[in-house]
Amino acid sequence: MNAHTGYVDLQVNGYADVDFNADQLHAERVAAVCQRLRDEGVAEILATVITADLDAMCRRLANICRVRESNPEIAAMIRGIHIEGPFLNEQPGYIGAHPASAARPADIESMKRLLEAAGGNTKIVTLAPERDAQARVTGYLAGHGVRVSAGHCNPSLDELHAAVDAGLSLFTHLGNGCPGTLPRHDNIIHRALSLSDHLMFGFI
Repeated sequence: MNAHTGYVDLQVNGYADVDFNADQLHAERVAAVCQRLRDEGVAEILATVITADLDAMCRRLANICRVRESNPEIAAMIRGIHIEGPFLNEQPGYIGAHPASAARPADIESMKRLLEAAGGNTKIVTLAPERDAQARVTGYLAGHGVRVSAGHCNPSLDELHAAVDAGLSLFTHLGNGCPGTLPRHDNIIHRALSLSDHLMFGFI
């Protein structure tokens, strides 16, 4: 919570009939949603774009930038962007509501396209460490001041350690982006919690 003005929500895919993953965003409707969020005690959000094909994700990121730039009240509420995907584990249970067909291994060139479309507003990227070979994209993002979060993933403990070493610092909705039934003695929740000194967790 922002001690002065209200809560900060790091993942808002949409609210009150406004979908940040829509192919079109109308500034007046986004402004109305921002006012409603303020009225309900929210100070700031990260507008979140989820997995789709890269062209669609780039359009949606650019739309968010456009409406932010059109209105200072929108910019004050939407303090940045959270890119969730497309570098996620496509297996059932881990992929959650993301379209498995659009999930893909991480690569720096694709990440650059997404960051460029987001116009310098990206604050968090959620990816699956096991889809980021040698944690290259994680290291690239961390080196450019973007927080990297694990999510929708099933990395080994070694892969998690490598990602943390490269700059991973968050975990997106731990316990939600995984199957309802997990192995008793070795599962992603145990592995992630074993690194609780290095990671901050979101459980939604």
